Amino acid sequence: MTGVDEASVRSKRRDALLDAAVDHVVDHGLAGLSIRSLADALGVAHNTVTYHFGSRAELLQALFSRLAQRIRRTSAVGGSDPACLDAFARSEITATWQWLSADERRGMWTTFFEVFALAIREPDTYRGFLDHVAEDWVNPLADQMGAAGFSDDAARARATLVVAAVRGLVLELQSTTPDQRDRVDGAIDALLDVVSRWVRELGPSDSG
Repeated sequence: MTGVDEASVRSKRRDALLDAAVDHVVDHGLAGLSIRSLADALGVAHNTVTYHFGSRAELLQALFSRLAQRIRRTSAVGGSDPACLDAFARSEITATWQWLSADERRGMWTTFFEVFALAIREPDTYRGFLDHVAEDWVNPLADQMGAAGFSDDAARARATLVVAAVRGLVLELQSTTPDQRDRVDGAIDALLDVVSRWVRELGPSDSG
């Protein structure tokens, strides 16, 4: 086996272990997680985990980044005119909300907010995860708004508000009873109305 083949096998093995580790954390949470307890849960040797991930902090960084990747939903690219942006934003926000708020993702979101709290407490250690959270959704939406005519600052501010609102409503949904679903869905509808108003008000003062 060549060095390239060995590297490929090692990379695939690491990816498989990482996905299994994320599944374990989603099911059981972070409390009491150590390299040894994770190795036991995955049925591998302790030194297998350290070989692929290094220290516990490095392991958690890899776990958090993979979790952020799972949560991110890739969007299609809309058109560049305001009318298209309105339709694109409505369809994408609605589709994203339905995907994020599905019952089968509740465990993933519980883990996400658990991880988010830890990363905020130790931002230097978990900067990679926080950068994923801050940029993975904001940047594509800001680019779309910029293409439609918003200034760079206005596009990033509006994109940040939309992403923060959607994420906050996911947290609201996680913390309420099922009979409150309609109330939270109504908040998404209100957010869509705000986005539509931004588009209608787009004029020379906002254009780049």
